This record gives sequence, structure tokens and C-alpha cells, in this order.
Amino acid sequence: MSIGRAATGSRGQSPVVGFALLLAVVAVTVIVVAAIGGSALSTTQSQLETERSARAMTQLDSQAELVALGGSNVQSVTLQRAGRGTYEVDETAGWMRVSYENTTAGTQTTVFNETMGAFVYDGAESRVAYQGGGVWRLSGDGRAEMVSPPEISYRNATLTVPLVTVSGADSIDGRAVVRHDGTTRHYPTATATNPLDDGAVTVTVQSEYYRAWGEYFETRTSGDVTYDHANGRVTLLLTVPTDRPR
Repeated sequence: MSIGRAATGSRGQSPVVGFALLLAVVAVTVIVVAAIGGSALSTTQSQLETERSARAMTQLDSQAELVALGGSNVQSVTLQRAGRGTYEVDETAGWMRVSYENTTAGTQTTVFNETMGAFVYDGAESRVAYQGGGVWRLSGDGRAEMVSPPEISYRNATLTVPLVTVSGADSIDGRAVVRHDGTTRHYPTATATNPLDDGAVTVTVQSEYYRAWGEYFETRTSGDVTYDHANGRVTLLLTVPTDRPR
């Protein structure tokens, strides 16, 4: 197993002040299906493939966000491509696990552990995917980058995980419809409450875009980020109490 660790930023010389952590985890499932009567996709110059597919995925990201966050029950988006690439839903693509370790009680709880799924454009030289509420691109040389960020956020010692999972038809052509298919609140609940005063919260993502997920965690949180390259995983560790809210 190959494990890598990303260095965190300087903590400075000021006195350490402890902050309790607030955790919110909500899973929203959206279904992506082909629109009835959708027009056929045109074939144009292949060099436009990545740009067009990324724009289409970003638009789908915006529409899916409206559906996932309750702004609309149904949204549709036109899918443009160049070359011979295809759009499809991969219901088994990647997973996310959120867990909390209470060091005082000596217990560890899995808050959420689910397959994310992805809506993927598979092109000749790259792959672009909507996964976990963000848009990601994987180039032919294996380099992963974020096109549009996921909804996961860390601000003022509050970790919010509104994870969007994807299911639907295998192959989609022309126009896609995104609709809401259920929401589950995993934290807080009647028996699991905020704030978290001690211990650690971990968020682990397994994905072919895991490096880009890791870069997002590095830049948007103050936690420690480790990479498991052999298994395509990245883990964010937030220790409670945290000393640097963002």
C-alpha cells in the first residue's frame, strides 16, 4: 500500500484556542434519465470534446443542485459533445464514508458509508464526471482535476456534508432529466447531537478522481489529508477540538 500525506499549513505562534466541531451529514439521491424526445447529439471537431463536456457537466451540476437542495423537483439539461464520446450513469462509481471517533467514550461511529455513483462523459482523451455534487476531469495521463467544487464545506468549525448520490439509466443521449429521489439526514439525529467536543471526524473518498478530491480538502479545510494511492482513496481527518476554524 502506498500512503502519502499532505502537509498542512503553518499554525502560527498565537495561543491555541479549542473549538467544538459542528457536523451535518445529509445524503440526497438524484436520478438522471434520458428525456423523452431528446435530440441526437452532433459530431464536431474532437478538440472541442473536453471543453463541451465540461460545460455540459457544469450545467448539470447547477441543475442537480437545485433539485438536491429543494429548489426544484425536476430539471433538464442539454448534453453537448464532440467526437465519439458517450454519456452514461455509473451507479457503482466511488464511495464516501464519514465516521466519528469519541476518544473519551472510546467509541467509533460510522455516520455515513454509501456509494456515490457518477454521471460520466467518456471521451477519446479524457473523462468528465459529475460525482458527489462536484464536477471532475481525468486526463489521458491519469491526472485528475476539479472543474466545479462539491457542496461539502468547512467553515467556522462546521463541517457540512450534503452528499449528492447518482443513479439512473446506463446510457443517455441528447437531453437528460434530473429528478429528486429521496433525502436522508444522517447527522445530527435524535440520538446523535452537536456539538462534538472531542475525538476526530474522518471523511474518506474512494474515487478515480481521489487526487482532485484531496486537493479540494487541502485547500478548503484545516484538517490533515492522507492519500492511499494503491486503493484510490483520500482521507480528511479533523481533530476535535479544532484549533483553526475557516
